[in-house]
Amino acid sequence: MALDSTSTLTDALNQYNDNLSWEGNSTKAKNCLEAIRWLLVNRPRITSDAGTTLNYQSMEQEKKRLEAFVSTAGTTGRSAFTRGVAHLD
Repeated sequence: MALDSTSTLTDALNQYNDNLSWEGNSTKAKNCLEAIRWLLVNRPRITSDAGTTLNYQSMEQEKKRLEAFVSTAGTTGRSAFTRGVAHLD
């Protein structure tokens, strides 16, 4: 899901929760990072909802980990295509 200006807090939290196991999965990592960015940009000054607390400081730390993973996910574990050479035995 792509979050945008019409997305709600519930949309962002659902996307975040749906992608918590992002390690090793670049698609989930991108979705989780997008949710964290949305939450950080759109965070209220005061958050209070039935005892639920959002820790924005820990989100900042996870955001950094996600950004590092996403930036290298496209380059790790892949090798460039090389021309095949037939071996005549």
